[in-house]
Amino acid sequence: MNPHILNMVALTNTKFTPDIAILEQRQFQLVFVCDSLMRAGIDYPLIEDCSAFAARAFTQRPYNFYRHRATGVSVALNPSGKMETGCYKIKGEVHSVLSTEMTRLDKYHQNGVE
Repeated sequence: MNPHILNMVALTNTKFTPDIAILEQRQFQLVFVCDSLMRAGIDYPLIEDCSAFAARAFTQRPYNFYRHRATGVSVALNPSGKMETGCYKIKGEVHSVLSTEMTRLDKYHQNGVE
């Protein structure tokens, strides 16, 4: 197969995980999950077979947490990073996730490196 095509496929598969080479240096990654990815959430099956629950946790920084009325999707925002009225720490869980699954999770949530 053409190396150029293979490179394009690899870049497409890791679009949301540009740091995959660093992540795969370890077998597992500690990942903070909240809302629908928590054990009681509807999206938990996405990580159920590739992770182990480690602990309950809160974010260090406070965020404004919004839920879209029509879809129920939650979004955490605090672009300034400053404590503002109505900002709270987000309750979630820490899971040990297989590094090989990070591209799948990042693609599903369209996450990137921050």
